Amino acid sequence: MSTNYYIFNRKKREEIQEFNRFWEEIFIPGIKQQIEDHCSKQDGAYVNTDFGNEIIGEKISGISGAPGKSESYETVIGVSHWNGKRNLFQWEGSYVEEHIIRDESSLVEFFNSKMNQQQYSIVDEFDKEYTLEAFLNAIKYGGDESVS
Repeated sequence: MSTNYYIFNRKKREEIQEFNRFWEEIFIPGIKQQIEDHCSKQDGAYVNTDFGNEIIGEKISGISGAPGKSESYETVIGVSHWNGKRNLFQWEGSYVEEHIIRDESSLVEFFNSKMNQQQYSIVDEFDKEYTLEAFLNAIKYGGDESVS
């Protein structure tokens, strides 16, 4: 079993997730409703309910998924592998801002900054958030000490 771990920018994540909710719950449904309303009102030989459904199926469905991707606010820092006896952690050597996270000491150095502590969090692929100490224990000993 393996688990991916990420560092994410809290504010950026919050804003992008809010935009994605707007896109999926308001914007796209609104477009679909306007097409349906217009086509059913037109109810012509060519522009009618079937035409509207075709446009929605062919054109709008392709853009229904929110464009804000998690890669824009989170960075993989490594993967934890349980080999049956112990936990093995493979660092990715990823850049967060202009700081490379390639091992435990570079991660600790990154989080020594008060601003980084306030701006960033560590999370696993299941969206469990970790303190720095809990994360380091999890990758060393395989325990789940998430804060959420």
